[in-house]
Order: sequence, then C-alpha cells, then structure tokens
Amino acid sequence: MTTQRVEIYDTTLRDGTQQEGISLTAGDKLQVARLLDDLGVAYVEGGWPGANPKDDEFFQRAKTELDLANSTLVAFGSTRHSKNRPDEDEQLAALLAAETDVICLVGKSWDYHVEHALRTTPDEAVAMVADSIEYLRSQGRRVFFDAEHFFDGYRSNPDFARAVLSAAHEAGALEVARFLEGHSKVAKVLYPGLASHPQHDLAKRQMANFSGMIAFQPKGDGPALAARMAERLEIVHYAVSLGHHRSLIYWIGTDDVMASSFALEGAQLAAYRAFAGDGIFRLSVGLEDPEDLCRDLDRALLAG
Repeated sequence: MTTQRVEIYDTTLRDGTQQEGISLTAGDKLQVARLLDDLGVAYVEGGWPGANPKDDEFFQRAKTELDLANSTLVAFGSTRHSKNRPDEDEQLAALLAAETDVICLVGKSWDYHVEHALRTTPDEAVAMVADSIEYLRSQGRRVFFDAEHFFDGYRSNPDFARAVLSAAHEAGALEVARFLEGHSKVAKVLYPGLASHPQHDLAKRQMANFSGMIAFQPKGDGPALAARMAERLEIVHYAVSLGHHRSLIYWIGTDDVMASSFALEGAQLAAYRAFAGDGIFRLSVGLEDPEDLCRDLDRALLAG
C-alpha cells in the first residue's frame, strides 16, 4: 500500500514578513529558511526577486550559503506586464535570475484588479497567465500558479475567473502532452495543443483553450499497461470520466468500442484502426502539478 505524503508550502519569508513591526534582513531570512528545512517543510517561499533589494540579496546569497536537505526554495512573482513579451519582461527575468527550481507565479483572477491595477483587458490578463507559465517552463522551471483573489473574482465575474484557471490548466496539460510525446514507451500522442496534431492549425483558429484531454497509444500491450496503471498510479486515478479536477485515465480498446458503440466495418473500421491501433488511453488532465503527473505516469509506463 502506498504511503500518503503531505507537502507543506511555507510563505513565512514573504507573507510572514508583511506584518507591521516585522523586518527581516537577508541574513535573518537565510536563518529562518534553514530552520524550516530542519522541520522538513517541502517548499520554502523565499520572497519576490526584483521587488526589493533585500529579496534580491537573499536569493543571491542563497545560491552559495543555503544548503537545503529537505526543502525546495521557491521564488514568488507575478506574470509578465501586459505590454511585454515573456522573454523581454523584467519580472520574469528576475524570477529566472533567482535560479530556483520552482517558481510560484501569481496572476489576477478578479476582474476588478485587471481593470484597476493591471489596467488591461480580461483577454490580455488570461494571455499573461498562459504565456508566462509556458515561458518559465520552457526555461526549465517548475511552476506553481497562485490564482490571486479567486473567490472574489468568481463572485464578480465567474467566466473570467474560470478562464484564468483554464489558462493555467491548459499550460499543465501541454506539459504532460509533451512529456508523453517524448516518452520511449509511447507510440503516438494526440493533443490539439501539440504542433504534431493533424488539426493543430484548425484548433488554434477554433479553440480559445486546448483543454486537458489527451489521447495516446502505448508501445506494447495496452490492456496490460492499463492493469499496471490501475495498480501503480498514485496521483492519476484510473477511472472513466471527463473534466474532473483530478486527473483520470482509462484504456479504450478498439474491439471493445466497436462492440459497444461504433460498430464500424470495412474501410471505416480500417481507418479507425489506422488512427487508434488496438486502442488508446484517454487522459483527462486535472489541476494537479504537471511534474507530479509526469512522474506518476512515468513510473507506470516503465514498470512493464
């Protein structure tokens, strides 16, 4: 039986220093980070690089003075500016310069903040979330997303608040799709957000969001892999459903779907088999961290 593990994300070194009367030097923050590491805290948010000289000093010194045994240091910051490309944005550059493996990116999900703080459009605010996450991940960073004031935003404008989450969700699904496409045990991946999808250009014109549905063909015995997944997956759930907040996966055998649903024959059956082979896995990516999902899938794929 798998041992369940709870990971704590600590914000003492940023949120915890915003109270009146509290001011930590960079040296103080290094000392607190070591204490949190001793406690076994999984993620220690160190501060906001680029926001003030003290945090810049902390992250610079952390590169040589902070040797964490249990914790992962996290840099916190906002999405790109509305007028900037991600690769030209000073805030994103500061996050990368901190050289942490993990970045927590905060994005506005309340339309009031978009109008009065960002002074941009809701569509641009959604794009800022999507392409900031995509850019940071392309630079090798693991990205956590903080949907700031989500419930206030949902009460004010539920469509916009959901669109912000959907942008982060799509970015996670794309990372999982790319992982599967490069995996030695996977023969083919179908996801409209991938350039390899036969209708990728059409999807870009028609879809505001590529969503989280991925289909892939394994190399080898699909039903045997399905049985291993049902037994070994720890984060992804082996279940039949669509659009859950948890990631779900299921094997759809070609013979089974022909007997139960399609009943194709002749050229139509041959065309379907050319597309799906003996079957495909349907993966509905949820809201979990994509790196965790990739590790979970990798364990199952390599177990056979």
